[in-house]
Amino acid sequence: MADFTYAPLIREMVWSYSRANSFGMCKYKWYMKYICRKKGQQEMFFSGYGSFIHNILERFYKGELAQGQLLTTYLTEFHTSVNGKPPNMKIFQKYFEDGKRYFQNFKPLPFNVVAIEENVELEIDDLKFTGIADWIGELSEDEGGGLIVIDNKSRTLKPRSCKKKPTKTDIELDEYFRQLYLYALAVQKKYGKPVRKLGFNCFRNENPLIIEDFDSDKADEAVAWFKEQVAYIADETEFSPDLDYFKCTNLCEMNGQCEFFRSAERRHWR
Repeated sequence: MADFTYAPLIREMVWSYSRANSFGMCKYKWYMKYICRKKGQQEMFFSGYGSFIHNILERFYKGELAQGQLLTTYLTEFHTSVNGKPPNMKIFQKYFEDGKRYFQNFKPLPFNVVAIEENVELEIDDLKFTGIADWIGELSEDEGGGLIVIDNKSRTLKPRSCKKKPTKTDIELDEYFRQLYLYALAVQKKYGKPVRKLGFNCFRNENPLIIEDFDSDKADEAVAWFKEQVAYIADETEFSPDLDYFKCTNLCEMNGQCEFFRSAERRHWR
């Protein structure tokens, strides 16, 4: 692949956050998925688990499930909906129990619902960006009005430390907030109302909600990151694999089609 540029094709793509962000996981996976347009053949445990919880929450907020049905739905549909192989039974048990606890103690988001799983679009310079906002709500007049955008997350993020020097978990939180800031800009465009707050519903956390005020400087940083990331991807010619046993085995749905993964399995991982 050296000395061949896909830059024109890459710049014309319709971008999602995952398309921009996943390049850092493995360039070759990105090449297979977005240049070769191959479909992932592996069902992965972590992504399947997250999608399952998202689906239950979507059905609840759309009025298709009552609050009293959430736990029963989780328990009865888990084994048919989460089909990927977990790394080990300890992780399986932990994720299962976290979801069970969440629905046992479920509290609806304390805002008026505007939209669930809403498609939003944005143009950043000449780049097209699209996403699906998990939950859009409206703040009361007492809260200052405007909108709030919330993303459901299986990741166990920590609230901001508020220390003078940002901690590792603060930096991680900022990286996750990039996605929400891009979504917030698209939501503002679609609804013609300002987004005042952003948040995560980390459903595996004991206290799920992490909510922060919208910060225009951080929104600008998210836009700058997105443009830089696309430029970085467009400059790539090698698309080399990043072989890591855990990531390749448990996070990459393309591993069944990856010759580098199969070679590593034969040489090192068996």
